[in-house]
Amino acid sequence: TSPTSISSSTTCATTTGTLTGATYTATGAGANFPGCGAANLDVWYSFVAQSTNPIITVTKTGGSGRRRFQLFTGTWGSFTSSACSGNTNTMNATGLTIGQTYLIRVYSNDTNPYDFTICVTDPAPPPSAPANDLCTNAISLNSNTTCTNTSGTLNASTTFTATTNACGTNND
Repeated sequence: TSPTSISSSTTCATTTGTLTGATYTATGAGANFPGCGAANLDVWYSFVAQSTNPIITVTKTGGSGRRRFQLFTGTWGSFTSSACSGNTNTMNATGLTIGQTYLIRVYSNDTNPYDFTICVTDPAPPPSAPANDLCTNAISLNSNTTCTNTSGTLNASTTFTATTNACGTNND
């Protein structure tokens, strides 16, 4: 069978799933998935990476099976194991290629099914640098006999060396 497509986003948008009625998928994937242990029941999902380091979360919501999941690269029927969850709810995937499709196998390593939710969460993008991050975009201040406060921030600002800095000083 083909995997069910799920979307990733900056918030965990869960999709419900179950291993009830599932069987073990060995066709096209080989009988063993190295490093992840034996599987008896499994279902498959796919997602397109929106970041290089999404967090995959599978939360068991019912049943007695042992929750496990695994991340794969490649295409359906021709893929390679990238990471295994072990006995945790989350997997911090790393090194993914934005725009590439990845597969997730949710499985039980005993014969007991369970219900679950699954989501793929992308970290929020880093904040933008302030408008006056570079000295060439400096905010003009006026000299006066009274003080007029001007707000500013160093959050997300960049560091330049004197050799790459257009204004000739470090840490503009």
